[in-house]
Amino acid sequence: MGMGETMNKALYFYFSVAALVLLSGSATVASAQVTADPDIRNIRPVVMLLVDTSGSMERMSGGALATVPRCAGSTAGVNERNRWASVIEGMTGTWNDTDYFCTAIDRRTLPLAEPDYAYYVPYHLYAPRALQNNDGILDVYLDRIKFGLMTFDSTYTFTGSQLLVPRTTFMARLADNAAVLGGYSYGDPRPLSFPGCATTFMVDSGARNESAPEGTLVPVSVDDTDLNATNAAIQAALFNARPHGGTPTAALLTDLRYYFDNHSSVTGADPFQACRPRFAVLLTDGRPDEDFRDARFNCDATGGCPYDRSETVAADLCRYSAGDAECQGLVDGLFVVAFDVDDAAAIAELDSIAALGGTGAALRATDRAELMRRMTEVLDRAAPGNTTRSTPAFVTGGATFSAAGGATQYEFNAGFRVGDSTTPWTGILERTQYVCNASLVPEAEPVASRVRFDQTLNLQPTRRLLTVLTPDPIDMSGNLIGTEASAVPLGSVSPMSAVTNRTTSVFNASIPHTYFGIAGGSPATRDVRRTRVVDWTYGTTADRTDNRLGDIYHSSPQSVGPPQIDIADESYNLFRRRPEVANRPTVIYVGTNDGILHAFVAEDFTDTISGRTYTAGQELWGFIPSILVQKLESATTSHQIMLDGTPVIRDVFYRRQAGDTPNGDIYHTVLVMGFRAGAPGYFALDITDPTQDPIFLWQYVGEVPAGRGGGGGARVTPLGYSYGAPAIGQVLVDVGGTLQERAIVLLPGGSG
Repeated sequence: MGMGETMNKALYFYFSVAALVLLSGSATVASAQVTADPDIRNIRPVVMLLVDTSGSMERMSGGALATVPRCAGSTAGVNERNRWASVIEGMTGTWNDTDYFCTAIDRRTLPLAEPDYAYYVPYHLYAPRALQNNDGILDVYLDRIKFGLMTFDSTYTFTGSQLLVPRTTFMARLADNAAVLGGYSYGDPRPLSFPGCATTFMVDSGARNESAPEGTLVPVSVDDTDLNATNAAIQAALFNARPHGGTPTAALLTDLRYYFDNHSSVTGADPFQACRPRFAVLLTDGRPDEDFRDARFNCDATGGCPYDRSETVAADLCRYSAGDAECQGLVDGLFVVAFDVDDAAAIAELDSIAALGGTGAALRATDRAELMRRMTEVLDRAAPGNTTRSTPAFVTGGATFSAAGGATQYEFNAGFRVGDSTTPWTGILERTQYVCNASLVPEAEPVASRVRFDQTLNLQPTRRLLTVLTPDPIDMSGNLIGTEASAVPLGSVSPMSAVTNRTTSVFNASIPHTYFGIAGGSPATRDVRRTRVVDWTYGTTADRTDNRLGDIYHSSPQSVGPPQIDIADESYNLFRRRPEVANRPTVIYVGTNDGILHAFVAEDFTDTISGRTYTAGQELWGFIPSILVQKLESATTSHQIMLDGTPVIRDVFYRRQAGDTPNGDIYHTVLVMGFRAGAPGYFALDITDPTQDPIFLWQYVGEVPAGRGGGGGARVTPLGYSYGAPAIGQVLVDVGGTLQERAIVLLPGGSG
């Protein structure tokens, strides 16, 4: 039973949407570019990422004795993650254990002019970027931070030249300095002199420039609408970098100062230049180079060192004011993340850089998970606070909630609270009651008596979380169809493979660890990881017992109650009188970035059929879309964007034709939802009776190769990230010569 057929392309290009029939089986798709509206409710801080690309990054964790990783070149053998792989995964997205592999490349195969030609440590290629999850720091903070990137240029002069180049010779080769022979140097060259030598030399290290093919300097976007392109450029620059050479930290900080003083992206071109916060994060695995201060040169003796010490440059960048307790220089703070640094002297120097940069001590990390936690801590300090990006929902409540017997209305406001080093990002969902008094003036209840659904969830003794499983875990991120499937031909035929007859299952620790993307380690270790993911999702781990509601970032709460009005459709009028519809509670549906669609009771309610009583804020159930299950483990260690879309809900009939007898059973209340940056695709549920488990209809990610649900190979016509809002409607179609009315959902093709 096919999932559907592709729309005729002329129709697709005209409307730039994909249509999919709600019967989990229908029509179409094609990939249209959809750009999210710019979010201008806050001024995003600039954060320049200063990433150490020294040669030690190619080694395994373990300090000075670290070895290079074992790499098989395919998933068939042993493939270890070195420091740089951990940085890549932490910043740009993880690979599932089953997808990860690495390949060691001898640098003698590089062109002679390359700065790292014949470098003694091989560089490593990793599994394709297309196999990465979008759970890296750059993915998660995409629309909260304006990122830029600098990596090391460790070439002091020119490839193939001696270490010391006289000033006149160097200045005659400035074009080479900015190109491959000079390591693509950024900023100004600096003079070098030392005792016993009358010649003044020139050097230029620090940051690579914007023309570098890998490890490229990526300036922050001038316009907030360019965030996606800038973010993609940073990820590509990191992925393509070949770590080598030393650790010219002082030179890098000097080039950062040059950047903030001179680059158009942060000077006059930025309309919010005067009030936009600026931060920098130095991510390094070692002690800064001495920059000719060692016994060979002793440049300090004559004041001829090319670069001030790292601490001195950090202090100048910050210019900390004790009276105001803040930086008043070019940056509002310079953070340091010390990754796998076990040398006491190095830690002391990095602590000093952070302290003089106005951020306290360096933050230490020893593995990818801890690295992501530290980076999350940094970025949450750069962009702190409680805020909201969603719109409120308004619900008319029962008269029993008004002391005067007048009409009651509820306003539901959602938001999020940024986490810190010990507390995850959490959601806020607050209900405010308004009652019309005797003078028909609406009065809001006091703040103290407002119902906080997030706090109610913390006290709820049990929860029911659901998901949909596939026979093969690889298909969890593909096209899935529920049990009410039916193919509806619309336009040209292009079958889309899907896994069919899927129903909801309870989300618990009995689900095999392979469904969570957990493959490495012993069976006992895998079980521990799987159980922690499940416990974290339910909110029973130590960090979530008081923070069970994930952050509500862009998802706006939507309300659904019993229909109140008859229309010119007798089937609908019969539908709304069905006992499970007429007596259903008003429910608030909202998505959170721990991957859950929540169904909350909007007000105290007694089910007249079962006699069961529900309280305001009670979670009836939560649904975790299949495509998100493998991302859950990443969410336990760093903030993730997962279920960030807004539900679209409508009462529709699946099919009917002229002459059909009125029938209330043909109508259903259907919810369709996308993920925004959380995942490419959409899913649909039948939520007609919210006191029962929802009925899974479908998960749709785009047209895929025959024989796979989507997880096992590249999609032929993939959807992009689902920033656009789907629309549910009815159309008239010709089915074998008979006109039928069918329910459809229009799906924007997505972004990216």
